[in-house]
Amino acid sequence: MKHDYENTKELNAYRYDDDGCLVEVASGWHVDDVLARANDDGVEITREQAGEVLALLISKHDAEHGINWDTISRWIEHVVQ
Repeated sequence: MKHDYENTKELNAYRYDDDGCLVEVASGWHVDDVLARANDDGVEITREQAGEVLALLISKHDAEHGINWDTISRWIEHVVQ
């Protein structure tokens, strides 16, 4: 599922693969980082879900906390619920 966050896309903050799956955001975090963190947390997620986590990291970004392994884990939990 390709997320449609027009304002962010206009800034070229997202990169999608050929299947329309979000794979990277301008923050430097990559879908593989999310997949690795989910694995470390003992959570199984799909590549598509990892892309959703990336989209949420950007669209719900909190500058007080930044994007880090803890915030990635929290969004993984949110996506799998």
